Amino acid sequence: MRYDADLLIIGAGPAGLAAALRARWVKAADAVPASVLMLDPAGPGGLAALGLVSLVGPGWTFQGDLPSTHLFGDLERLEIPVLREAAVGLRRDGDLWAVRTPTRDYRGLAVVLATGLRRLSDEPRIRAEKGLTFLSGGYARAADRFIQWSREHAGKRLVIIGGRSLSTAMRVFRDADAGRNELLAIYEPPQQVLGYAWEGGRVTVTVTNGGIPYQVPCDHVMFDYHSLELAPPALYFLPAAWRTAPGYSRIGPAGDPALPGLFAAGDCAGLPSMCVKALAQGAEAGFHAYRYTFERKFGASPHLFAFFPAGERPPLDARDFPVIDPARHLPVGLTAASSFPRAPDGGAEALPPDRLAALEAEMRARVATVHLR
Repeated sequence: MRYDADLLIIGAGPAGLAAALRARWVKAADAVPASVLMLDPAGPGGLAALGLVSLVGPGWTFQGDLPSTHLFGDLERLEIPVLREAAVGLRRDGDLWAVRTPTRDYRGLAVVLATGLRRLSDEPRIRAEKGLTFLSGGYARAADRFIQWSREHAGKRLVIIGGRSLSTAMRVFRDADAGRNELLAIYEPPQQVLGYAWEGGRVTVTVTNGGIPYQVPCDHVMFDYHSLELAPPALYFLPAAWRTAPGYSRIGPAGDPALPGLFAAGDCAGLPSMCVKALAQGAEAGFHAYRYTFERKFGASPHLFAFFPAGERPPLDARDFPVIDPARHLPVGLTAASSFPRAPDGGAEALPPDRLAALEAEMRARVATVHLR
């Protein structure tokens, strides 16, 4: 049975990063790390890379550097690849899960949905160019931000992106603007933002509607995340039976027996939309996904923890783990020397130099390793 990775993660924000890191770094001396492949058209970081992040309160707040300084380094250390591709479909393919992107299908034993409230693309770059503003923190605060922008500008074209309920806010915004500027709304779904271009101080938004792309030039973009929270468009590619009425995932970090191998974490799994929730649920989903993939590959539960309640200790101990053939279970993006670390800073089982060189040459030649069960 050929597949691309043990675990496919859709979304590389805080929830996806936490799930990936937990599945790759299980902190057990003889644990076999799962291979992980992340898919996100915007690259790693998500909303946490765009501004102020408060994990619990003002005493634990980061100015957009939480993922870059604390999580991105772990991506490199654990050699987790992030492909800049968007998921447009998800289906069960025999014993595997298949994630469809515009270029190809990726197959794995398990999937973690970590799409957030919506799919990002070039928002970090446009925000850095002062071409984008986020409306968050309550509608009263959002209205104040809009009114301030409106009073400082006249004759400009403003695009506001949000969910279905944005129509209510647009009436308020138009009344407050009193015709000074041209206001346009993009509703996700049925419309979907594909990307942006920045030139000469203006933004061009590429949008698709019914699969047909078109471009909307403007002077500034605003995101209304309040309406996106009420009806998140991120999981539009899932069957309706897998979503709640507002559009969140029915599956949580622990999964659902009816959909084995599918897990969800972070904002797409339901309110509240908080970075600390995304990190915690991502770690939980990563553990559940690791357990699932391990049992699928080796027919036994992984030895994840050192202590168990009486009568619940797994039958395996560290000496009973299956012998791993690196040619068959080499995680995506790893060289043989770093495939099976004994500890965060430890080495791996020594391999003959010729075998190590052959495996490293094979890894350099592949974008993603093919795994055999």
